[in-house]
Amino acid sequence: MQIMVCLKQILDPELPPREFRLEEGEMTPATEGVHLVMSPFDQNGLEVGLQLREKMPGTTVTAVTVGPEGAGDVLRKALAVKADRAVRVPLEQDCKLSGNIIAGMLAGAARELGADMVICGRQAGDWDGGQIGLILAEELGWPVANLVTGIEPGSGKLVLKCELDEGYEVLEGNTPLVAVVTNHETNVPRIAKVKDTMAAMRKKLELIDIDPQGNSLELASLEIPVKEVNCEIVPGEDGVEKADNLIKRLSELKVL
Repeated sequence: MQIMVCLKQILDPELPPREFRLEEGEMTPATEGVHLVMSPFDQNGLEVGLQLREKMPGTTVTAVTVGPEGAGDVLRKALAVKADRAVRVPLEQDCKLSGNIIAGMLAGAARELGADMVICGRQAGDWDGGQIGLILAEELGWPVANLVTGIEPGSGKLVLKCELDEGYEVLEGNTPLVAVVTNHETNVPRIAKVKDTMAAMRKKLELIDIDPQGNSLELASLEIPVKEVNCEIVPGEDGVEKADNLIKRLSELKVL
């Protein structure tokens, strides 16, 4: 079985708000000099794919990303945890395209690779659209399981555990299929060994050219909200005096 795992490179979600900025003259986040990482739910999806490969001899895992040359970094991270292949679909500034176009490009990659299963993260950690996996399944005409936490081989079928609001449901299915993975304690991303990280830097990244089809998403505006913050230091010689002065000041401001 050939498993294709979809990955996306994004701004680090832990980036301090004061360091977030927009490209000058563009309605896109600035990435130069900013830490870029693999989208968190995609990490969970990659782990689910690797775990399934370990339980099914002969299975291969191919990591695929749509993006510019720099997005190859997330592919090398996938190779460092022993993904079998890494493929990039070249595209500049994917945030200008709607989810259906990206899903269509990923569907084209799945066809080119002859994938039997496609695994996606629940949603990207930047725009949080949560559309790609479901639209991708529609593009391919495959069944899809949403909010998957793990996949096990069964008796001639695959067993998928899916998260619900109050518990879980267990599904059985055959390939081809699309699995949209959410985070769970059983799919915490593994940590790459140093030697494997070094080896990944020397491995070849494959390219598959696929033309974007459909209408682009046109952003009307993208702005960083401005929030005014006022700070006052409450005077006082000791705690009691400072407390009295604080109460007076809050009363003046009509907070109390």
